[in-house]
Amino acid sequence: MKKLRVPFGKYPLVSAYGLIGAILNEDKRIAKRLPDCFPTYSSFFGEFLNQFYRWIGRARSHMPQGIIMEPTNFCNLRCRHCSAQVNGEERGYMDYDFYTRTLDSNPQVTCLMLSRYGEPFLHPRIFDMIEYAKRKKIYVFLYTNGTLLSREKSDMILASGLDEIIFSLEGTGEEYEKNRGVPYAKLKQAMEY
Repeated sequence: MKKLRVPFGKYPLVSAYGLIGAILNEDKRIAKRLPDCFPTYSSFFGEFLNQFYRWIGRARSHMPQGIIMEPTNFCNLRCRHCSAQVNGEERGYMDYDFYTRTLDSNPQVTCLMLSRYGEPFLHPRIFDMIEYAKRKKIYVFLYTNGTLLSREKSDMILASGLDEIIFSLEGTGEEYEKNRGVPYAKLKQAMEY
């Protein structure tokens, strides 16, 4: 029988996430990410209920603790693998007032992903969006293709309080250029800065 190793933390909530990560060990990052995304006992309980309801097949959830919002579905690339860019969907930018109303009407939300199919840095108010969520003590992260990042934008990212940035790429060097159609060196430079 395999021995279950639970990384106990300093606080009971961290220990609970460690236990969850040990049980659901298909992704080792679970126990490390959950305390950032759901840092309070209330958000832990709410997300636990949501996952329990999903597990038993209940169609309704408790309350969203984390949400995904797509600032824009525009993208500056036309990657070979991206089906979202060829589906004929109407393109646009999320209205900032709609964004703030959504966060204001969901005070239980503690985690926010600002991306889906579009490139979030194309939205003219992306930094306002990040800063607004951070003022509400929400953990904010996003996915980006990274091609729009300059030194100035990178400094703005740091100033905005963004918690996590995930660069989306399929390979490096020539493989990246074949998939994305842009020079890998530029992305590498932006990521290193």
